[in-house]
Amino acid sequence: NNLSIKFNMITKSNVDVSLYSITGAKVATLVKETLHAGNHHLNFDTTSLSKGLYLCKIEAGQYTKTFKVIKSE
Repeated sequence: NNLSIKFNMITKSNVDVSLYSITGAKVATLVKETLHAGNHHLNFDTTSLSKGLYLCKIEAGQYTKTFKVIKSE
């Protein structure tokens, strides 16, 4: 019941990592702050989430990445 996200920042940047339901509703903000360059590791307890498909969106400066997260238990 834990979501682990690792990412690398090449420059200091404002970062927003959020989790959305498949319908687009934001269910959690994992981080929203300025992070320094380097490796980062986020952990999020998914116990409160229902089973199903979610989307995780990472925004850092001009960079955006969205990926699927499946909660199966």
